[in-house]
Amino acid sequence: MLHTYKILLYSKTFPLNEVIIAKTTATMYLKISGYYRSTQLNNNEIQYFNDGVVNYSADAKNNKIHPHLLTNLAYENKNIEQLTKKLHFEVVGVPNLYKINFANAKGIKINKTDMFTEKICVYNNSSQIKNLNFLRITSLLTNFSTRSIYSDTINVNHLTYFAELRKYKIKSKKDIDYTNIEVLHELFVTDISYSNTKVQSNCRFYVFNREKNTIICLEGY
Repeated sequence: MLHTYKILLYSKTFPLNEVIIAKTTATMYLKISGYYRSTQLNNNEIQYFNDGVVNYSADAKNNKIHPHLLTNLAYENKNIEQLTKKLHFEVVGVPNLYKINFANAKGIKINKTDMFTEKICVYNNSSQIKNLNFLRITSLLTNFSTRSIYSDTINVNHLTYFAELRKYKIKSKKDIDYTNIEVLHELFVTDISYSNTKVQSNCRFYVFNREKNTIICLEGY
């Protein structure tokens, strides 16, 4: 025998408090912390070495990176002859992470494995070598490339390693031959987080160990 059942449903009202959706005025900054090291070679001989711990604050609004140096160790090989007695060429220091946007790369190569993703970018065009002249010093930027390693996809939150490689040919007015300068800046990322507070810069990119009127630095903000 088939039985028929009746199910009675009763409505019930749950009052909710007012919900206001508004745009936040707080600016979020990406904070990248890590150990860096920077080596400058003069004709294949170490001339400068610089390493330490640094915090970066990335401002997405204006695409600027603010480096804050926590510790720093600087080494100079004084046996290597400088350009002149008053002019030194020194570009050691923390990597400039704004290049991580890759907007101006001339060539990009991506290698992916089960453990990481690698991105290599070349920024200068070998057929159009950048020539910088400053205080009668000629500087040719013959190579400029970056290498980034990510623990997963290519996303700044997955960044574990970043490096810049720069090669120059420089000479003063009195020189006949160019001096080959090779500079490698590396960052080993230890932590990535977000904050409402911007890291205050306390250094310029690439130069920390400066003497008055003695150092040429062709890099910076």
